[in-house]
Amino acid sequence: MYREPTIGIVSVGDELLERFEKGVSYPDNYFFLVSSTLRLVGCRMAYLGILRDDPDEIAEFISKDIRYCDALALIGGAARGVRDYSVMGIERMGEVVFHGTTLSPCKVSGVCRVDGKPVFLVPGHIGSATSCICNIIISIISKIYYDEIELLPKVLAKLTTSVEARPGSYTFRTVSLEWCNNSLRATPHLKRLGGSTLITILSKARGFILIPPRVKLSPGEIVRVTLLNPLEVFSWRSP
Repeated sequence: MYREPTIGIVSVGDELLERFEKGVSYPDNYFFLVSSTLRLVGCRMAYLGILRDDPDEIAEFISKDIRYCDALALIGGAARGVRDYSVMGIERMGEVVFHGTTLSPCKVSGVCRVDGKPVFLVPGHIGSATSCICNIIISIISKIYYDEIELLPKVLAKLTTSVEARPGSYTFRTVSLEWCNNSLRATPHLKRLGGSTLITILSKARGFILIPPRVKLSPGEIVRVTLLNPLEVFSWRSP
């Protein structure tokens, strides 16, 4: 038996508060993406509101609220530069384990530690946020709270089209899955996760693949697909 960890989610951004003040009911859709995905792997979610792009406000919030959660996820406010408000706030009372990755999309993601608990830096971009959740947050939650159990199952599938990684980066690519001629087929989504293609791509995505730098995969190759929903492992077993 495992205790479900509670993950506190807070969004960072002056623009989000401006939308809220203008009467937008749900100014931050990223909360729903993060919370729905983490619930699937056994987490409890606590929405903690919206913070301004202010390192002092971020530091004060974390120091007061992290005691009530097992981990925190800060969405936005991290840009690896002068506008890196989340990291500036965390550095005043915690440790930045890493900030920035070679995973695309997901390059400005990061992990910090405050009072011995993880604080995740989630990019404010839909593709990067999805990649961060699947490749960083869920992996760390598994290691800390679930004895490294594989929370997102994997299946083997045959590629239907070619796909390649970007130079110098591991490439995160969502795929759709279908059975055809007694074989599970994976079709990569070649467009980036963002903009007007967001709803269409995510609604069709059943899993993702990670492609090492400078690697090109050809049609017919067998790839390991990580499922976005652990319950779908029953859908993609051999018929």
